[in-house]
Amino acid sequence: MNHVVLTGELVEASTLRYTPAGLAVLELKLAHDEMIEQSGAPRSIQFEIAVFLLGDMALMWQKAKLGQLLEVEGFLAAARKNSPKLVLHATQVRVSSNI
Repeated sequence: MNHVVLTGELVEASTLRYTPAGLAVLELKLAHDEMIEQSGAPRSIQFEIAVFLLGDMALMWQKAKLGQLLEVEGFLAAARKNSPKLVLHATQVRVSSNI
């Protein structure tokens, strides 16, 4: 199953654009930073990931503020056909109170 829930800080947001079919698209970038335990040892996890929002969700989040903590639920897919880069396609986005 390809299902991801990720919390992170909004560090970048593109300008709303439309596909040739007229579907709204918004690309966000989330920064995630946390300490987790792996095999009994602490591990620092830090990364940024592109998040794609489509349709009404893109319209709803186009004015999101940088620095805002968001919880994004969705699935991972290749950025483009045959690309090794993964992006998170959002199915739900919520404002989060913590990371």
